[in-house]
Amino acid sequence: EADALRESKDGRSSDDVGRVAAALAQGALRGARGNSGVILSPVFRGIADATARASSAGGNAPTEIDAALLAAAFRSGVELIVGSMGG
Repeated sequence: EADALRESKDGRSSDDVGRVAAALAQGALRGARGNSGVILSPVFRGIADATARASSAGGNAPTEIDAALLAAAFRSGVELIVGSMGG
């Protein structure tokens, strides 16, 4: 996961949206300075999970996030947030 962020910082392209989103989720959670970061991390985790599901369903990792994938990612992120609150 950290490799995906390192690649983007170095100007190299990581076409694996799921790896980048997973790294962002991990960074958001570890770097959280209050509720906002903690709440944001499941949204990125939702993107990572949704892209992983799309990869396993279609065989190839998506290189872009379209509206349907983003909607699935937000649903997944919201489920994680609600679940963490005991809902």
